[in-house]
Amino acid sequence: MTSSAFVSGNDPYAMLPALYDLEHDQFEDDLPIILHFAAVSDLPVLEAGSGTGRVLRALAQNGIQATGIDLSRPMNDAARVRLAATQNGNTTTIIEGDMRELDATGTEQFGLVVYGLNALMHLVTVEDQLASLRSAWNALAPGGAVLIDLMHPHPEQLTHLGSGPLLEGSWQTDDDSIVDKWSARVIRPATQVIETTLWYDMFKPDGSFQRIRTAFDHRYVHASELMFMLGACGFSEVSLFGGYDMEPFHDDAERIIAHAVKPESDSR
Repeated sequence: MTSSAFVSGNDPYAMLPALYDLEHDQFEDDLPIILHFAAVSDLPVLEAGSGTGRVLRALAQNGIQATGIDLSRPMNDAARVRLAATQNGNTTTIIEGDMRELDATGTEQFGLVVYGLNALMHLVTVEDQLASLRSAWNALAPGGAVLIDLMHPHPEQLTHLGSGPLLEGSWQTDDDSIVDKWSARVIRPATQVIETTLWYDMFKPDGSFQRIRTAFDHRYVHASELMFMLGACGFSEVSLFGGYDMEPFHDDAERIIAHAVKPESDSR
């Protein structure tokens, strides 16, 4: 038996929480740097685009109070289930909301705002990305900081992404199904937009097959552009790293990881 589903509407992740976690649940490379900067302040942490709660779980396990904000109700529901089974998970709040309105959470000011694993790229115009960074500024207490983790869009990376279709991964689930993730992307250099289509092919032990298809856009950001945007929003002491070990940013770096501080006094 064969079936297929296309994720349409405003939430491209509506049918994907479990499939997303097949790829990301065990990813921990970014957690040490997030926990490092989260420990600098005694104030809570805010994660923008918190998804199924992978980072929130790590924060809770380390005794750090946190709030996650994400537009996708199914992803938020999965995060709540994850946090309910996590030690100190009751110190975490999940909000269904927009990354452009991080200052509308209705909670106290934060010591750190985290944009993990390309979260800022889900906003596909310069204006929306700036709006999110400005709202992060407003959500932070004086002396607080923002931590942003992005793909480094060097030419080889963009060429690779645009060379699809690509098999991005294959996993075996608990019921012995096999899931293959395929992608096809179109790179739009004029707007820095990556148009992405994903297919998840599921081969089940009883011989049946299911395909789930979804599509969304990302906007990549260059390092110098990110520094300019952070400065325009009032952030200072901007540091750029090229990886999770906090090596200096360089031409061949795989990641752009930015840390910037909201000054104690607002001089804007």
